Amino acid sequence: MMMVPLLLLGLLSCEQPDPLIPVAAAYTRDVRPLLVENEAIEQQFQTLAGEMASEAVRPQQLASALSDEILPASMALLSRTDALDPQAPPLDGLHDDLRQAWHRRHDAWAGMLDAWKNKDVDAFASALKDRDAAEKLEETTIINLDAALRPYGYRLRRYPD
Repeated sequence: MMMVPLLLLGLLSCEQPDPLIPVAAAYTRDVRPLLVENEAIEQQFQTLAGEMASEAVRPQQLASALSDEILPASMALLSRTDALDPQAPPLDGLHDDLRQAWHRRHDAWAGMLDAWKNKDVDAFASALKDRDAAEKLEETTIINLDAALRPYGYRLRRYPD
């Protein structure tokens, strides 16, 4: 007779698995390739910008790379990023921040290209500042995403092993 209350007490005290664990797992699995792709696009821009600053490439080459490579790759990344929707707080809000950062950077690159075409030095400088602000938002968001995923046993690494 004493066994039934103990059995019920044992069943009631069992913790239910956190429903966010599979959401965190799926989000981590889906966003990591986007982070790698994003890093490759940003690295391409930084390499070209550095070469332009050292006069190893001409501004026309940077404009061509923006127009023909960087902006199309960024648009494809944005499309895949927009399609990803974790639908669970806090991942949904943080993913929106990541999306916003990447959209802002894409817009900044487009602004650089337009400024170059219009020979507008001030607009180009403004677009560079916008890109830097987008990068800061991206960095903060990745740190926050990593912190949100950590309790579920997942991590985002900006530079995967």
